Amino acid sequence: MANSQIKTVEEFVSFQNALATYHVIRLGFEVGILRLLEPGQMTSPQIAAALKLDPWRTELLCSALCHTGLLERYEDDFALSTMARLVLHDDWDAGFRGALEVLAKPPADEERSGTGLNWHDWTRTPAAMDAAEALDFGKTRRGLRVLEIGGGSAVFSCALAHRDPDCQVTVLDAPENLQRSLEMVASVGISGQFTPLIGDPKQPNLAAETYDLVLVVGFLHQLHPEQAAAWIQNIANSIKPGGELAIIDYFHGQTKGNKTMAMWELELTLRNRFAKLHSPPTIRSWMLAAGLDQVQFAFLPSAPHVWGLVLGQKPD
Repeated sequence: MANSQIKTVEEFVSFQNALATYHVIRLGFEVGILRLLEPGQMTSPQIAAALKLDPWRTELLCSALCHTGLLERYEDDFALSTMARLVLHDDWDAGFRGALEVLAKPPADEERSGTGLNWHDWTRTPAAMDAAEALDFGKTRRGLRVLEIGGGSAVFSCALAHRDPDCQVTVLDAPENLQRSLEMVASVGISGQFTPLIGDPKQPNLAAETYDLVLVVGFLHQLHPEQAAAWIQNIANSIKPGGELAIIDYFHGQTKGNKTMAMWELELTLRNRFAKLHSPPTIRSWMLAAGLDQVQFAFLPSAPHVWGLVLGQKPD
């Protein structure tokens, strides 16, 4: 058999396995196996009896779930993996529910809303640590007054504050998101460094020249280009001379993140068809127009390999 034919077979089998993995995961949720195992491990006969399922098919399903990474096997017992415990407390497929209806809608004007993609906030931690290191927080940048706009659960500002106990962070967001922020801050043990500020991230009412660093994470793509340019100008006015604006968002360009970006960008547009990722050169042009200079861009290289940082400084 020719190498090209072998490659075709391998690719097809890989696709079959990917499709089967999706169905096995969904079946594990739908029949209740994953929830059943949350208190502790069980054998497949015990699982079948508890859920009134066929014993042999249950054994095969549990074995297949082990190959998805959601279950682990210990002799005759099946147990949840660490990944499964994370997924159980995460609305893992919310972004694609109702996708057929959304795809079939004709273009129409509608009020823009949040992307709703922040339930995976815990996955931001590696990139947040990258950002804190790239900004050299706690060393060359120390004791700053920081504002995070649209902070969600404030993972990125928590990383900054953890590296520098002298910085003070204000988080501006809607009340429900501020509650998530405060819970995160308390869990890290740095509540004394944070102040909540209720406001609309899209129309923040900020005092002039107040902050040393304004941090914006995973938010700018929610704005139309013309909105984004005016919004950056508004934010720039709140930065002290010599202070900085750090925009962290999703950017194409990291090979390891290509698949994640393809899936995420589709999910984004299913939830908000007017949302669009802005490129670093475009954001740079908006920053320059707002009077910022020394604009730099860098990828944040940790998993999930989709984040990047655009940094601009307000002249003294």
